[in-house]
This record gives sequence, C-alpha cells and structure tokens, in this order.
Amino acid sequence: MKTELTAVALRKLPRPESGRLELTDTKCRGLNFRYTAKGERTWSIRLKVHGRDRRFVLGHYPAMSLSDARDTAGRLRAEVTAGRDPVAERREARQAALVDQATSVSEVLHRYADLHLAKLKDESRRHNALKRALKIHMARPMAELTKTDLQAMVDDKARKTPVAANRLLAGLSHFAGWAHRRGYLEVNIGERLEKPHRETGRDRVLTLEELAAIWDASEKLGPLWGGYIRLLMLTAQRRGDVAGMRWEELEGDRWVIPGSRTKNGKPHIVHLSAPAVAELEGIREDAERAKGLIFTTTGKTPISGFGRFKERLDELSGVTGWTLHDLRTAFASHCAEAGVSESVVDRVLNHVATGSRVSAVARVYQRSELLPQRAQALERWAGILLRAAGEPLAGQVVRLGA
Repeated sequence: MKTELTAVALRKLPRPESGRLELTDTKCRGLNFRYTAKGERTWSIRLKVHGRDRRFVLGHYPAMSLSDARDTAGRLRAEVTAGRDPVAERREARQAALVDQATSVSEVLHRYADLHLAKLKDESRRHNALKRALKIHMARPMAELTKTDLQAMVDDKARKTPVAANRLLAGLSHFAGWAHRRGYLEVNIGERLEKPHRETGRDRVLTLEELAAIWDASEKLGPLWGGYIRLLMLTAQRRGDVAGMRWEELEGDRWVIPGSRTKNGKPHIVHLSAPAVAELEGIREDAERAKGLIFTTTGKTPISGFGRFKERLDELSGVTGWTLHDLRTAFASHCAEAGVSESVVDRVLNHVATGSRVSAVARVYQRSELLPQRAQALERWAGILLRAAGEPLAGQVVRLGA
C-alpha cells in the first residue's frame, strides 16, 4: 500500500495478526516498510540495476528511523544511477575478506608449520616462539607485514634475552623467506634484519670446586630435581635428553637414547657408571612404577621450569655465571686433563664431526662406537666428581632391569 510515511504513524502501527504488512513511501520513491506477524520491521528499496529489479534491505526499524531510511535510500539510488552495482560490490568485498583471511599471518604461519616445522624435532618450540612473537599481527594480511614489524619483535625480545632474540631473528627470517618464495610476500622482509646480540664462544669451564658445590647443592633440591642434576653431571648428556629419559630406555648399565630424541637423529648409547646406576635405583624405589618418564611431575610430560630450578641451584651452590650446558664442557675439559682421548669424549657427548672432507680411514674410525673406552671415560668421570664432592665411590654396579 502506498502512503506518505510519518514517524508518528509508524510508532502507532499495529502488528499484523498474520502474514506481513507492506507500506511504500510516496515521499521517497521505492522505499518500502515491511512489518511481519513475528514483529520484524525492516526498511528496503527496489531499484533496477543493469535492467534487473532488485530489493536491497537497508536496516531495521526502530534502529533505523524514517529519516535515516530515506537518506540511505537516496544515496543508494544515486549510486545505481551513477552506474555502480551495490550487489556486485558487496560480493567482491566478501570475496576480498575471504582472501585476506586465507592469507592472514595466522593462516600462513599454520601452513608454514604444516609444511616445514612439522619435519623438525623441535617443531613445537619453534612454532610457539613464532606464535608469541607474531601474536598481535595474526589477523593482518600477510602481505601487509613489514620488515619494521619483524625488527621490532626482535628488538623487544633483545631487551630481556639477547641470545633468545638472535634465535627469534633466525626463526622470523626463515618464515619470511618461506612466505616470500610462495608468493605471500612481494619482497623478502626477513633479509638483513639486524642481529641484536653478537655471540662469542663460551670459555666457561667449571672448576672441580664449583662442581662439588653444585653436587652438594643438588642434595637439597629433593629427589626429582636433585636426581636430575646429578644424572646430568654423571652422564654429560644434553639437558633435554636427560629430562626425557624413560625407564624403557635403560638396558642394564646402558642408556639407549632413541634417534627420535637425539640432536643428530641417531640412536645414542650412554654408559651408566656405578654412581649413575645407584642414582637411578634410588629414584626407582621412590617411583610408583618403573615405567615411562623418569623425571616428571605429571606422568605425561618431562620436567620443565628450568629457569626457576637453575636460580635455586645457583642460590644453594653459590656458583653463578654458568649454564647447564657448561656441565658437558666441564666433562670434556676435565676428562682431557685426565688423559681421555678427544675422540672418546666426542662420542660420549654425541657430537657429529664437521668441517673439511676426511680420509676413508678417518671416516671408518669416526664410525666406530668405542663403547668400552666410553664406559671407562664415564666411570673415570664419576670418580672425579665424587672425589671432588667428598662422596664415597659407589660399589658394585646394580643391573637395572635385571
């Protein structure tokens, strides 16, 4: 029904008992007011776009008043008269939004994780580091990310942890390069980012007195963390390998670390000296079951919180300015002084030889296991540690799992 609509008439208009009521405004050509039996009141306008009759919903009453509806209808009519197609423009806007979503930083990072990070052993750590750094940019289109953005992330990290900032720089650079090669970025914004911290090789070698103080302090940390640090010292293995140690990996006086957990991807055999076996037997007596992870508080994941643990250890021992990795350096240094060959030390530490091409004879020598010599080296190392700490040497080796 055509009528000149008024604000007063609209407020007093009764709801239809069934169906819907349609009112067409005579003051604004094509403007329509629809009132349904369910109480819905909407504004719309009918216009011809490229010869086709189309209805455009403008809004809902009373949120959109009569005057607002007339103004909106007038603007839309002017756009159509000028040759624009509002329907097509809305469709293109929706498609553009979908494209932006598909190529957002979040989506590209997800694809990077699936196609690249999933191949790496430390996938979770690298992925989480990138997610934390890119958190505020996740919803942005990847194409809008800039080199300035990446450098700011690295610089912010460097204010607290300079070395960690270097690792973040490497991760962001690789991610940006990967995105550039796949067309998500027009330029490689990860190139030539400024490294915030110049790293130098560590020359910190813990003295026997310092090692003794650390050993003594471990006795005050309780069976979990105390046992962990003593096994770390006795085996000279990486902190993550020891943290992930499982009862099933122990075979008598040998610990076989599977290739899935080692840095070089190859299984690694570690001789367990008499004190190391005694340490594990003490832990097993306290454990509810000799199965699964040895160092765990949840039964499902290895221990974590190494930062707080290390601060407590420093406080108890009085030894500062060192890292857990320095225990491996101490093993290498003191064993070398005790006459253990470098090749045996390298195999205990599970190092992979790098550098120039070696001879066939050298390659055969490098592939040899040297298991007896490695066992002797770790037994000697245990003796050095225990004598320094004033501890009695462990007696006969108890065969784990026997």
